[in-house]
Amino acid sequence: MQIQAQTPPKKRSIKKAPKSPSKVNTFEKVISLLEKDRKQRTVQNKKVISEYLSEKFTYFKKLKDQSDFEKLDKITSVINYEIFNKGEKIINCGDEGDKFYVLLEGQVGIYKPFPKEMEMTFREYVEYLCRARDEEHNYPKFKRVTLQNPEVDHFALKRINFDYTQISHGKKKIFILEEDKKLAEFGGGFAFGEMALIKREPRNATIIALDNCKLVSIDKIDYNKIIREIEEKRLGHVIREFKTD
Repeated sequence: MQIQAQTPPKKRSIKKAPKSPSKVNTFEKVISLLEKDRKQRTVQNKKVISEYLSEKFTYFKKLKDQSDFEKLDKITSVINYEIFNKGEKIINCGDEGDKFYVLLEGQVGIYKPFPKEMEMTFREYVEYLCRARDEEHNYPKFKRVTLQNPEVDHFALKRINFDYTQISHGKKKIFILEEDKKLAEFGGGFAFGEMALIKREPRNATIIALDNCKLVSIDKIDYNKIIREIEEKRLGHVIREFKTD
């Protein structure tokens, strides 16, 4: 009796399910939608942005978890997309806040100005102030430093065309300047500047991009308009309910 060798059964190849198109390159897809002028974003565009942000980033996730869907939808429909290159200031300590930011990608550093004594001539001191005002465009720093040195007559320094090169160096003395110290670093998901949407307060820190950063921002005007519309709608419901009682 001849026994035929049995051929082993073929292994069935298990095909992996293809990735859902909506999950492929989601971040890149959202960035491409954010790059559009917000007036050109469709309802579907806004929905994709809203779903992604509320899934990935704490600020938007809280709105979703609190079932504040109307506020979430309104905010994500008016957000702006911004890019800051490495070394650029995103916000400056002392400036009046007019935006709220959420960092999507990149790393930022938080800096605070601290007084620092330095021996220098009066001309060097004036040059330092003019550099802060004219090159750094940092008038809050200019103002803080002048207040730290009240014995100096600063009236002439406030003139736009003031020429410090006309000042002789003279003897050196101690002046109080400013030194920025880094307090912390944060990455994607970090939200900052929210108090600017609520109160008229100067920024209490400087935030600098430590590498190329991608952010979304909400303007104070847009935010206040959203809150006003929501409150008016809520008040309208209360009035209608009162009338029906």
